[in-house]
Amino acid sequence: MTRSKMIKTAGVVIFIIAGIIWGINFYSINKRLPNAKIYQYSKDNPAFVDGLEITPLEKKIYSVDEYRKEFQDDNSYSYLTDEKKEHYLIIVFKVKFKNITQESLKYEADSFIIEAFPSAYHNGLLVIEGTAKRTIEPGEEQEVLLESNINDVGLIKTKDLHSIESNKFCLVFSYYPEKKILVFD
Repeated sequence: MTRSKMIKTAGVVIFIIAGIIWGINFYSINKRLPNAKIYQYSKDNPAFVDGLEITPLEKKIYSVDEYRKEFQDDNSYSYLTDEKKEHYLIIVFKVKFKNITQESLKYEADSFIIEAFPSAYHNGLLVIEGTAKRTIEPGEEQEVLLESNINDVGLIKTKDLHSIESNKFCLVFSYYPEKKILVFD
């Protein structure tokens, strides 16, 4: 056998061994870490997390001008030119937090990730200024407004931007081992 054939044969054997090791690891990881169990919470079925009752109340989609008219104290989108405004939508979620314990609780209202289906849109959220405190007293309820923007910079194109209103929206607050989501109808 010539030297070049031995090198090629060794390369093929190493490639096959690496593939077998990868396959064993892939199988092992998927066996040890099964798919997440999905829990969905709605207005009629609130989530209970760390002493808080969390209820999704409503979602509304705004154009930039509608948003600025509704939330005049929020200057988040004041930098957009008229031409760029056409490429943005703002989604506002209203979520109710209720402390069901006998002690004060600290919480982060903006620790959700928004997901929309079937568009596969996802993004983080911001609290609309003045709608949330970081501490909630026993028995207290707070309705918090969270916003996220959708624009045509990513996967969603301008022509598809307004069709996103027909998507199913949810806020995810845990991915694994249990995927916990607030569903907005």
